[in-house]
Amino acid sequence: MACYCVILIEKNVTDMMKSLLTFFMLVLLLASCSAERKMANKLARDTSRIAVLLITTEEIYADQMTDPEVDGWENMDTYMQDSLRLVSSRVVKELSGKQYLNIFRQSYSRELGRYGIKVFGESELDAFHSWEGDAWLVSLAQVEVQESVEKVRDDEVVNGILYAYDFPVTNINIASWFEVARVNASSDDPMEVLFASYDISDDYQGYFTQNFVTGEVGYRLSTDTLNLEKFYTAVAFTGRLYAGYTFDHILNARLNNQIAAQEKTGRFYRYDPYRRFLFTTEKDKFVPISE
Repeated sequence: MACYCVILIEKNVTDMMKSLLTFFMLVLLLASCSAERKMANKLARDTSRIAVLLITTEEIYADQMTDPEVDGWENMDTYMQDSLRLVSSRVVKELSGKQYLNIFRQSYSRELGRYGIKVFGESELDAFHSWEGDAWLVSLAQVEVQESVEKVRDDEVVNGILYAYDFPVTNINIASWFEVARVNASSDDPMEVLFASYDISDDYQGYFTQNFVTGEVGYRLSTDTLNLEKFYTAVAFTGRLYAGYTFDHILNARLNNQIAAQEKTGRFYRYDPYRRFLFTTEKDKFVPISE
């Protein structure tokens, strides 16, 4: 009986030590998170001495990726096929690279300014080089716009019979590559290549109908079709979105340089300048492209 009590006491002590160890580890982790988050909050609000020079590519690449349904397609040469793809596109054939870049620059610069960052254009190089604070170069190095047509099928069982309806939906993907670097950085901070992608498509709603007199089954489709105006609205949105991504990239780079190694958690912080709210994310950000 005495032996059993000793074993029981030793087991309780061991469990208590494990609990205390877990508790202290949790306290250290929370302290680390708190220190990092406090520093991130401070840096997010301290932007008066940060400047960005925005430069952009002079052209964008735009393609229609879906082959049109025309007779003799297989026998046409590449030039003819490319021409017919372009003609059959809805947005790409009317797209102006100059207008795209103008819309993007205006939207991006205006939004980044709302974060408190001074934005310089390509015509302001001298003023940018004389900036005495934290200076960053952001280059929209490449843009690819790909339009495609997808066949969408909706089906439903009506009175025990499966009905299906196929209809085309236009999709557009906008892929962007950025080169970002701190101009007055040490050699340990090289230029980074960052990627982002944005998708838009026709907005549609459809449903099956049945005539209760004849029993005939039909399909009613309502489509808000993509056009050039909607596309440019999306471009303006990406300017705002990627301005936010740029700020977050700069914020986390500054945080990484200023916080002690033992206080780093590996979290990526985002900042909302409208609600003055700091939060973390895993996916809503630029994607680094490994060399």
